[in-house]
Order: sequence, then structure tokens, then C-alpha cells
Amino acid sequence: MSKACQNLIGASFEGCKLEQPTVHRLVTANSRLVHLNLSGLKSVNNTTCRHIADSCMNLETLDVSYCSNMDARGIKKIVGGCTRLKDLRTAECRGFNDPQTLETIFQVNSLERLSLAGCSSLQDESIRILMEGIEVDIDPLTNKTTAPSRRLKHLDLKRCTALTDRAIVAMAGNVPYLEGLELGHVVNLTDAAFTTFLPTVPNLTHLDLEECSALTNEMLVELSKAPCTKTLESLQLSFCENLSDDGLCAIIHNCSVLQNLEIDNSKL
Repeated sequence: MSKACQNLIGASFEGCKLEQPTVHRLVTANSRLVHLNLSGLKSVNNTTCRHIADSCMNLETLDVSYCSNMDARGIKKIVGGCTRLKDLRTAECRGFNDPQTLETIFQVNSLERLSLAGCSSLQDESIRILMEGIEVDIDPLTNKTTAPSRRLKHLDLKRCTALTDRAIVAMAGNVPYLEGLELGHVVNLTDAAFTTFLPTVPNLTHLDLEECSALTNEMLVELSKAPCTKTLESLQLSFCENLSDDGLCAIIHNCSVLQNLEIDNSKL
């Protein structure tokens, strides 16, 4: 197959048991690849990432989630080489506290969808570098970073349990095009972070806060007053036990296009 298929544009080998030489031959022989899914392949390592970076210049979508034998150094190679990449999914990848990898993603700024779900190494400072770069340039007149806005529309940070309010505050004002944000099981988040963040994401359509158990009605009230009340379609609040009817009523009254509301295992 690897010898015969040399004109692939899309390929998915999710969960397959392909040997490493086969994966490498498939990648290097198909320079036209635009969409590639290698999720769950144990044969994928940082050398595979180098082959992808060298061979697949047209790549726009890549899923290397749950590839346990690679780390963020491989992601750095891919992002640096595949400059058309818009959708990167790398759940449970190790090493996302490496400043140089994060700086590479910041400098390229091509991603519209980024999944870092379950990346336990991700820290508050990691998010700050993704948003502003290692060297922060502050405008003395506005006291805000001069870094270009991120192009991200979807950001998945589920199960990144080391993150705190500082990470959410670092995103405020830097992701104006954001439509989907997944923060499920990030248990250290409080209302204070969203007071700063929510006014800066007017296009938000999907917000996942499952098991963010420290959140209270104050966050829901802030959400009900935010610009995204005109766009919010889906809100996940399962296992948020400190919410009550007052906050929920504010959401229902003001979020006019809300289609999906999940509040199971809460006290509402």
C-alpha cells in the first residue's frame, strides 16, 4: 500500500497497528497530504514528526492525539515545517511546558483549532507564551501586549488540570475569534477568571465547563451579560455543584440562541 499510494490528499490510520517503517514510507511518499490522522499509533515518534514536517508542506489538519511515543519536540518540528496547518490535535502529548515549542506555535500563528486535551505538562505560563510569546512587548499607552491576535476559533484544554485562573486571564483580549472553548475538569478555575475573559470573546458558541466545581452564580451572571449572549449555542455545566437557579435563569433569559444546556449532576 505504501508503494502504491503516492497521491493521497487525506489519510486516516487512527488506532491502526502499522509498523514504524510503513508509517514513514506513507508520509514521505505522499507530499500532497492535506489531512492526516495518526491518532493512537504507538509507532509514531519524533522522527515521524520530522518526516511529516519535511514532506507534507500542504498539511492543514493533523491528529496525533494519544501517540505515546512522541512529545512536544515533535510538534515543534511539525508546526515549524507545515506552515499551512490550521487544525492540530495532540491530546495527552508530553512536554508542553517547553518554551521553545510554545514560541514556535506563537510565531507561526496559523492554527484555527488546537486540542491540548489531557496535556498534564501544560502550565499557566504555557498558555501565556502561546498568547504573547516568550518576550512580551507591552504598549505603554494601553498597557496591553502588541502581539497579533491569535487566529484560534476552537481551543480544547479539557483535563489540563494544572491550569488556573492565570491561564484564562492570559487569553483575555488575545483570542477575539474564539468560537469553542473546552475547559472540562479544569477544577482550579474560579469566577474571577471569567470576569476578565468573557467580555473579550464575542463570537463564542460553545463553552464546556464540566466539573469546574469552584464556579458559582457569579460566573453565570457575567456570562449572561457578555457579548457572546447573542451567539452562545451550547453550554456544559455538569457537576458544577455551586450553581443555583438564579444564575441559570439569567442564562436562559439572555442567551437567546442557546440550543444545548447540560446541567446533570448539579444542584439546580
